[in-house]
Amino acid sequence: MGYARRNFPVPVPEVPSTEPEGLEELNGSLLEACVANRRRTRAGESRMVGELYEQSCEV
Repeated sequence: MGYARRNFPVPVPEVPSTEPEGLEELNGSLLEACVANRRRTRAGESRMVGELYEQSCEV
């Protein structure tokens, strides 16, 4: 969660409204960032973040 908090909303996003309709664009950009994050590799790892997450869920 810390990685997402430090990296996804940088710079701070602007939203037209805090009503649900105004947050759709923000939610879409956060979803894109999460999907892209699953494809990155962590320092010192050869597997992608998504693979590591799925492996941790199997335990």
